[in-house]
Amino acid sequence: MVDGVAHDFRNYIHIIATAANRMETSTQDTRTVKGCEIIIDVCHRASELVDDMIHLSKGGRNCFREIRINDEVQNCLFLLERILPRYIQLEGDFDESLPVISAKVSEIARVVINLVNNAAEAMNGRGRICIATGKTLVTETDCRFCSDARPGEFVTLTVSDTGPGISPRLVSRIFDPFFSTKQEGNNAGLGLSTVRNILKKSQGLD
Repeated sequence: MVDGVAHDFRNYIHIIATAANRMETSTQDTRTVKGCEIIIDVCHRASELVDDMIHLSKGGRNCFREIRINDEVQNCLFLLERILPRYIQLEGDFDESLPVISAKVSEIARVVINLVNNAAEAMNGRGRICIATGKTLVTETDCRFCSDARPGEFVTLTVSDTGPGISPRLVSRIFDPFFSTKQEGNNAGLGLSTVRNILKKSQGLD
């Protein structure tokens, strides 16, 4: 069942990508070319998600590979800069000394894109969002405060914004499944609970 739906969905993705590619090669209009590049990139990411679905439906484990987090975040920024409201200022602050990490590219992209989109919605389309990468050292003492923690050096990914933030009385619930501060009917985000699970699968911490 899953294989059949995934196969049909992949066919639709291929049609969209092919049409965008033909449009890109048949025009000299800069804006049209950039729009086609975005469509093709999104189709590529969607195709990766379909492959993941098929792999998991057959009992396979998540396909992790070594990636450079800065490269993947910059790819997301390229896409986000073209779809966010015009009064959203998107900034990147990257530590160039980071080691490679083991993760799934499609899931890292899901995390970044959804966190940025949620931040933009919370700011009502006006403000600044910063995505930063860096390193942090987790000590034995730190591990006492988190049962899942282990000592060592970790790559960090931070998304911050100039929005109003979350009420202190709700902070303890942000990782609850299905919890959202959005109005009913406007809850299309990934959810911090899912973000947390994705990062944990990549051997990350809260």
